[in-house]
Amino acid sequence: MIVWRGRYTGKLARVNEWQKARSIGGKAQTYASPEYKNKKEALAISLIGPASPIADQVDLIVEVTLWKQTDTDAPIKAIMDALKDAGVIENDRQIRDIIIKRCYHRRDDIDGLRLFLVTIDREIREALWDRLLNESKGDNG
Repeated sequence: MIVWRGRYTGKLARVNEWQKARSIGGKAQTYASPEYKNKKEALAISLIGPASPIADQVDLIVEVTLWKQTDTDAPIKAIMDALKDAGVIENDRQIRDIIIKRCYHRRDDIDGLRLFLVTIDREIREALWDRLLNESKGDNG
């Protein structure tokens, strides 16, 4: 069942923009760059949440449109943080599983997202995982 859906078009924050390092008092620290924060904020502003944040466990389905040279998982942290910042969910720990559909665009086109938060019945989820794990027996996976 679809609990929430959202859409975004614009430059997506990537994890390598978040993991900047600096030395403070001789100790290395990582921090979110201003570029990452600005892109994540733009994403959060565009995601209109429900009247109150979703409190239940949900699964995240992402259709991401990126240029071919960008890693598929690069914007996932920013997406999960933006869902919390926009008041869609209470905490990103509520997201059990993530399914990503990758689409490509030309280099000069704009990135885009379609997001769905869904609930999958427990029995269906367990049957799916059992089938996947049983089919992979004998594989290297």
